[in-house]
Amino acid sequence: MSFQQFDPDHPTTAFKDFEKAMLRGISSGLNVSYASLSNDLESVNYSSIRQGSLDERDHWRSSQRWLVDHFCRPIFEAWLGEALPRQAVPLPVRKRDKWLAADWHPRGWQWIEPQKEVAANVEAVKNGFKSLADVMAEQGRNPMDTLSQLSMEKELAAGIGLNLQLGEAREPESLDG
Repeated sequence: MSFQQFDPDHPTTAFKDFEKAMLRGISSGLNVSYASLSNDLESVNYSSIRQGSLDERDHWRSSQRWLVDHFCRPIFEAWLGEALPRQAVPLPVRKRDKWLAADWHPRGWQWIEPQKEVAANVEAVKNGFKSLADVMAEQGRNPMDTLSQLSMEKELAAGIGLNLQLGEAREPESLDG
């Protein structure tokens, strides 16, 4: 038996292209953008990275919803069914249905162009295409918590003489021209 030394000719100059091709295949299989997976922003432009981010966020939202519906909610319901009768949590058992109606708020995302997105959301709410709750949920926020916080901040500001105009009701614009 004799020893034969292993002397690979690779990686060659083609390794970078090979690695990029493998990462693109992996990102496609995981349904995430190549730029997000690899942190390689070399060949992206604003439009392509924005579209990739939007598609990816849709995927993550559906994955979050699946996780809530098939994992979080069933486990929470089973846990609550055991915890309430044993007084493991200081909640009245008679309000079990209220506790079971827990609202799940997965992570949301900030937008790439916040001013444009805010303006689009204002228009969508104003024209009835979205609700305030829809907009807040897209950002991963609980509408009840957010509105309660806005109300408290407005009261606090008024108490010290500031007018923050938080959530001020505005007169609807006339449709008569």
